[in-house]
Amino acid sequence: MMVRMPHVRASAAKRENRFDRATDDGLDPGLTIDERRAPPSPDSLTVRQRDRRQRIITTAMHSMMRDDYDQVQMKDVAAEAGVALGTMYHYFTSKEHLFAEALLAWRADYFHEVPEPSSRRAVDRLKAAYHAAVAAFERHPTVYSHMMVIQASNDPLAAALYRRFGANQNAAFAELLKQVPSPKREQIVTVMGAVLSTNLTEFSRGRRPISEVYDEIDIAADLLLA
Repeated sequence: MMVRMPHVRASAAKRENRFDRATDDGLDPGLTIDERRAPPSPDSLTVRQRDRRQRIITTAMHSMMRDDYDQVQMKDVAAEAGVALGTMYHYFTSKEHLFAEALLAWRADYFHEVPEPSSRRAVDRLKAAYHAAVAAFERHPTVYSHMMVIQASNDPLAAALYRRFGANQNAAFAELLKQVPSPKREQIVTVMGAVLSTNLTEFSRGRRPISEVYDEIDIAADLLLA
């Protein structure tokens, strides 16, 4: 026998999933999020729509740099960006999808070009690159909480964007090790990424001071290349 949910609870859940109001994109505000179509490709948008979408991403990035993931509400991002909540869900399937885009934007701002070390030694170049990564998270520690959520996300769009984030990072680091032949170069980047992730996790949980994160990066680089 099928058990029906109480009317009050079902109505409340339905209201929670409905969008606040109609949007200027011509979407039906009566549809639930799950009933909406997949978000349009950015390439298919008009200039005005692309600008609006980018404004939402930029606003989310600033929120990510201020607050932990659980403290950020989609309605607050929408209000700060000056759009309806329904508009947000037109461009992004979920909170995780939106903040995956914000993470890529943050990387573009802070890791677009890894500083070119003055030393020609591979080990010095490796240390400098990963020090730059640690410094970025040191300046904005709340970003790491967002990254951990996105990394574990079941949203396929968020997961794909996180893979792109990781690939971009690894490519930037590998670029500094041109004198190291493949596949050793890629293996070094993989190991250094694991060291970075483990130590930043400990830092984010208050179990390790940031100075030790830099030290662990140097130790790993020396073991791999010195």
